[in-house]
Amino acid sequence: MAKRSDSEYEEDLFSLEEEENRERRKQTVQYVIVAICAAAVVALALFGTVKLTQRRMANQEEAEKVTAKTPAVILPASVQETNFWPADDFPQVPVLEAEGYDTKSETGRAVVEVPAQTAASFGSYVDQLIEEGARLWIDTDRLKVLDLNGTEVHLVDSNNRTAVTMCSEPVYNWNDSVYSAFLKPDARLVKVEEGAGADSRILTYRGASPMEALEYTQALNDGGWSLNGSMEMKNGVFQAVFKKNNLQITVDYFSSKDDYQVRLDFLN
Repeated sequence: MAKRSDSEYEEDLFSLEEEENRERRKQTVQYVIVAICAAAVVALALFGTVKLTQRRMANQEEAEKVTAKTPAVILPASVQETNFWPADDFPQVPVLEAEGYDTKSETGRAVVEVPAQTAASFGSYVDQLIEEGARLWIDTDRLKVLDLNGTEVHLVDSNNRTAVTMCSEPVYNWNDSVYSAFLKPDARLVKVEEGAGADSRILTYRGASPMEALEYTQALNDGGWSLNGSMEMKNGVFQAVFKKNNLQITVDYFSSKDDYQVRLDFLN
């Protein structure tokens, strides 16, 4: 085998160095390309973030301008607070399911207006109240009255009005000596109002069944009060007028009103 000359060794060494240099340049180029691509991705991401932030700020500024021009619409408190069933005030009374409620509430009394179609479920609601222990006093197409453990529940369906009234007002202490000659019912007085005349008074009572209201009329008869005209009871509802000297008592048991009322009048 022939020996290689020094020039051949030098040539091979030079070739190897060139190959290594080419490989280094190739790797360097690849690193540069990767770095440029990474930098481009980061730049694009930053650019997108800046644009998104600018867009959000622009939208926020535009929204603030619109808000400043258009005042917020705030419903009155009375409107916001009426669409509810008064369960807190009358927890013992079952909820009557309805599409909406328009409630007016005061101490011991709540009137809940409901849509007209709700009247179709009054019958089943009466059954539910009776299952809860209520006593049914009045049952007409216009009015149903029940007593549930001292709370009167009125179901009204008349004169384009559909409502549920819950009544448990506190006793009203009224001892006006001017009216001491009038015989009054033995029931829970909750309100006294002025009637048509200056000395006329309208008394509203709770907790009196039809039988107890009739017992009051009998007490009037026994006390010398004469019935003026006739008295007819239908479905527990009646109205009667009694007179004695210059005094007159009108007993209206859920007849012209949705309450049990007694009117006291002085006749001229």
